[in-house]
Amino acid sequence: MKANYHTHTSRCKHAIGSEEDYVKKAIKEGLEVLGFSDHAPFNFSKNYLSHCRMRMDEIGDYFDVLLNLREKYKNEIQILIGFEIEYYENLWEDALNAYRKYPLDYMILGEHFVYDESINLVDQIVPYTDRAVLDDYVDHCIKAINTNRISYVAHPDYSNFTGDNEEYLESMSRLVLEAKKLNLPLEYNLYGMRLGRIYPNERFWKMVGEIGAPVIFGCDCHKIEHVADKAEIEEANRRADKLKLNVIDKLTLKNPIF
Repeated sequence: MKANYHTHTSRCKHAIGSEEDYVKKAIKEGLEVLGFSDHAPFNFSKNYLSHCRMRMDEIGDYFDVLLNLREKYKNEIQILIGFEIEYYENLWEDALNAYRKYPLDYMILGEHFVYDESINLVDQIVPYTDRAVLDDYVDHCIKAINTNRISYVAHPDYSNFTGDNEEYLESMSRLVLEAKKLNLPLEYNLYGMRLGRIYPNERFWKMVGEIGAPVIFGCDCHKIEHVADKAEIEEANRRADKLKLNVIDKLTLKNPIF
């Protein structure tokens, strides 16, 4: 592994460790690039406080800390500053306008809720059988990557549809085909693999291998030890070889705030 673009900070309320310790671990493990992509903030309604992302008033500190580390370690590693963002259509433009005040390097798409979470806090990891919900998930992902602001799709197989397998493959193949058309990588998520979650979903990745869409590994770091763990990378490579995945090492970043 040469680069990891999926790293969280304590601001998301479910990761621990200092940013500098993540950087030191990345250098120790030989990474050339470490990208921080904490959960992007939104201007939700006044009475809603997200349990899983930074607040808007924390963005300045996020950039200050990481820009200082970028300068401090510039001769040892490239540090990038990004967001893992949901595609909430009603909040999208407002969020981009807020982000334009900062030197944001990239965004990755991480759809957990599909709909504005302040209105409908239903996590896609909860099992469901409604095909319409799965189609909404895929539609939102496709709309997001067609904004030309997203550098890759994090855990694209996050949606826990437990209904008919043919319906699952039919719907999810639309996302895989669109990613291939746009040459946009899909992330094989090591956090899900680490915890034994429903993702990485083998039926999804078998389809990705058959279609030939580009794939990138994402450590999805929430603890220092998650940064480029050698055993995890070895296991991910073994699975990728078995599934004949088209794995790339580094991203071509898309401008998130043009």
